[in-house]
Amino acid sequence: EAKQRLTASGTVSEQPNTYEDEITITITDAYGEAETGTHTISLTDVTSGGAGTVTFQETLVGDPVTTIDIESSSMGTFYMAADAVDDYTIRVNTAGLEYDDHPCTIVSGTANRIVVVMPGQTLNEGSSPGYSGVVTDKLAGEEFNISIYVMDANYYVVDYDATETISLSETDLGSSGGQHAQIKVGGGSYSTT
Repeated sequence: EAKQRLTASGTVSEQPNTYEDEITITITDAYGEAETGTHTISLTDVTSGGAGTVTFQETLVGDPVTTIDIESSSMGTFYMAADAVDDYTIRVNTAGLEYDDHPCTIVSGTANRIVVVMPGQTLNEGSSPGYSGVVTDKLAGEEFNISIYVMDANYYVVDYDATETISLSETDLGSSGGQHAQIKVGGGSYSTT
């Protein structure tokens, strides 16, 4: 008899911290034919160097789980979410069956806001206001870099290939003000005084 295996299917392409896309686990034989069984399936993130933490739920609304039960059936379903934009690999596994690794992608939403990160501050995706830290004092006339990010409504950097011109204005009447910065959407660095 051919060895049974687990097969995960379903496209996951959702924003951080959302359980939207369903993943289906199917028990199959070596030839891809569905087979009925009773198993407890472990769900793990096996991403190499992933940016975020992955969690699983058995239903759209529910408590986090690390396993799901398939009882006298050939399939079961679950949902996954991660708290950072990245590509992930989810492993479904149980004793006696060959495991399967399934790719999932967590993506940023559409452009919603511009966030400026000043010297002394760091980008802090996923939380308002999109940066943390205290601005470092600068001497008048001293050049310094600022970083400009285009972010979605949940403060994740939007990543797509485009160039935008952003007008910069300053409230200091003695500054050079009124300059324009051209950045690649998603983020860029700009020097100012």
